[in-house]
Amino acid sequence: MRMKTGGVRQDGVFIGSGNVTTWGFGYRPASDGEPDYYEMRLLGPDGADPTTGEPLRGGEFKGFLRVEGA
Repeated sequence: MRMKTGGVRQDGVFIGSGNVTTWGFGYRPASDGEPDYYEMRLLGPDGADPTTGEPLRGGEFKGFLRVEGA
């Protein structure tokens, strides 16, 4: 699949659904003995939360998941 970000064509295979490949990423620090991690959620076609229509949640940033192969 070819996609554009910032007007620049990006080659590769990107993970998504329904022709949407933009994800919201949020860092979650360690707590209660659990390690820290990044939470990811697929955003809607306009880059917002598909459930609420709101923009990114506090502390989140947008990104893409491209499949890299050997």
